[in-house]
Amino acid sequence: MGQLMDQANDYRGKADRIRKRNLNAQQEIKQVRKTSRLACMRQLKTILERDPELIGNAPSDGYVAGLMDDIDRQGRSGDAERLLRHNGYTGPIPR
Repeated sequence: MGQLMDQANDYRGKADRIRKRNLNAQQEIKQVRKTSRLACMRQLKTILERDPELIGNAPSDGYVAGLMDDIDRQGRSGDAERLLRHNGYTGPIPR
C-alpha cells in the first residue's frame, strides 16, 4: 500500500510540474502577443505620421493591410482602424 501511495504522489508531483510549465508557457505567449501587437501598432502609427497616403493607397495584400490584420488578430477586430481614427486619420481603410 505504501508503494502505491508513493507512486500516486510521484504522479501527482509530475502532473503539478507539467501544469505549472503549461501555465508559464501560456503567460509567455500572452506577453509575446501583447508585445508584438504594440510593435505593430507603433509601426502603423509611424506610417500614419510620416506618410498617411501609404495607408489610403495600400493594396489589400500589401504590408499596411497585413500589419492591420496582425493588430486585429492579436487584439480585437477593428483595433487597427480605431488606432488610425483616434490619431486623426480620415481616409479609406485598407481591407
